[in-house]
Amino acid sequence: MPPDQTEPGERHDADLRQPQFELYTAFFRTDPPDSTGALFGIFFVGGCIWGGYQTWNDNRDKLAAFEVDEAAGTAVATLWRPFTSLKLAGPLEQFTRWRFKVQVASRGVRSYHFFFRALGYPREIQMEIPRGTRLAEVLRRIAPVAVADYEDNTGTGPDAASDQPTPDQPTKVS
Repeated sequence: MPPDQTEPGERHDADLRQPQFELYTAFFRTDPPDSTGALFGIFFVGGCIWGGYQTWNDNRDKLAAFEVDEAAGTAVATLWRPFTSLKLAGPLEQFTRWRFKVQVASRGVRSYHFFFRALGYPREIQMEIPRGTRLAEVLRRIAPVAVADYEDNTGTGPDAASDQPTPDQPTKVS
């Protein structure tokens, strides 16, 4: 066989010097085209774009921190952003329309959220609360109805300890 020809399945030395990036070889190689590499590359890049869009869209209104200065009557809500955070600061009266919501995911997994509005911010802000979290007293004053709903749903209210049976009391099973 002449040195410039290769058998099917063998690689020529010139092919080894070309970049081995999947999209490059899928679109710019010299042998007969095979669409498998091109489809893989398109779906891979498309999936990355879709994943980035979903991450941005689903998480842009999530609260990373909520700091309250009771003496001054102000609060700072820090929202998650992929590269930096967005801070919304102002008087406590700026944070309004508090509500509590339980979101049920697959297999009955529940997550607990407070939703509220901030003056000047176009969308509702979402604060995730892990189950069993004891809420600060200042949050009870800012959003009493939402906190009461959270405590009713999770059984973590201030009087929740009195509702628990003592070791000498039988546990009620329904």
